[in-house]
Amino acid sequence: MRTIITTAAIAVASTATFAQPVLDITLAHTSGTTYEVRIRPDDSFDGVFSSLVFTLRWNAADGIGITQFDTPASDRIGIAPAAPVANEASYMYRTFSGFGFTPFTELGAAWIPGEEYALFTVTFSGTGNVELVNDDWTAANNGDFYVSLNGEPRAGNIYATEITTLVESTTPFTPPALSVWPNPTDGPVRLDLQGFSPGPIEVYVHDATGKLVLRTRVTGPQADIDVGALTSGTYQVSARQRSTTMRSPMVVH
Repeated sequence: MRTIITTAAIAVASTATFAQPVLDITLAHTSGTTYEVRIRPDDSFDGVFSSLVFTLRWNAADGIGITQFDTPASDRIGIAPAAPVANEASYMYRTFSGFGFTPFTELGAAWIPGEEYALFTVTFSGTGNVELVNDDWTAANNGDFYVSLNGEPRAGNIYATEITTLVESTTPFTPPALSVWPNPTDGPVRLDLQGFSPGPIEVYVHDATGKLVLRTRVTGPQADIDVGALTSGTYQVSARQRSTTMRSPMVVH
């Protein structure tokens, strides 16, 4: 399966030459019983994120399971379960894989060396010990960490792999939300950005064909952007911060 996808990705990337960094991967506890899978490149990259495989492991005795997962960076690579949950000895395993075919240059995206990028969030049904691992089971079941960029294997290390005990959060959670007003508009609009963390928020505006027509960086909870130079039509505004991406339609007249 990996050979087929790799060959296809090489064909997609054959029209351009890109830097191809080594990617490290980690599993970070964010809040409550939710984790993020993050990658960290050692060089810049704006090519094709061809494929990804990783496996999560947790103690069977904890009696927990995965209740929800999401790929907030779905415009870069889609991630889904590659196999059912497996019970091996005292552990439960779930392998995930993802494939991409579009160069980052067409998405208005690029990786910066040493930065962490969240690719996947996963929520468990309760507290327990969870890891992202390579072990004997993953080696025997095609579940070791694997990544290819422009069709070439570029997997690095699993870092910060010590077992972390999830702790229920007592901090009230405000779900992220994005609204745009006035809408329709013919000039500046105000973005209402609720639930984002302090710090920069990347804003992208795509037209009806998916073409990136505006990119800027703002901070919340409110920010103004000028879209008066855009032609009349329907657009999608996206606000992205690490693992969180919120979208809202916008009409320019």
